[in-house]
Amino acid sequence: AQLDTQAEDTQTRIASLSEQWQSWATAHRQARVDAMARTRAAMIERGWRPRQESAGGGS
Repeated sequence: AQLDTQAEDTQTRIASLSEQWQSWATAHRQARVDAMARTRAAMIERGWRPRQESAGGGS
């Protein structure tokens, strides 16, 4: 019975870590997108012109 309890605890811990990893990955991906957008905007501000405008167009 004790082994069953330990196994259940381990499964719960694994599921919890998996959820934490998923939410971290999602947040990290969004942070990367935001950082790239900020960098691109700053470069354009300094006079850099992208070779081709992405959807959404430019000035």
